Amino acid sequence: MRLFKTHTFDQIQAYELGWSLLGSPFMTVYCYVFGDVMMDTAQSHMQKEALRIASEHKVRHIYLTHYHEDHSGNANAIKQTQNADVYGHKITIEKMTAPLNILTFPKHINFVR
Repeated sequence: MRLFKTHTFDQIQAYELGWSLLGSPFMTVYCYVFGDVMMDTAQSHMQKEALRIASEHKVRHIYLTHYHEDHSGNANAIKQTQNADVYGHKITIEKMTAPLNILTFPKHINFVR
């Protein structure tokens, strides 16, 4: 099941996204957009929605709060399609450039390791 909700806080758009193989998502995550800046990019299972958000807002800058897949899962796809710059802490950059192997069980219930 896919979950996609929009919330507005003044000039900030918040997008709540969730995914689950069966039933309601175990957890949801938020992406925030203000101007051409996107804060976090949601889990990779929600790539279609994340790319649509980035395209609608003409995102040019992505800021990642941390490297967990549910926050950074679409950073590269948005970077490629929108020609966006991606920013994050040094540890986030190191983790994101290393190969990632998400175990099968957590991958399907939206946990991160």
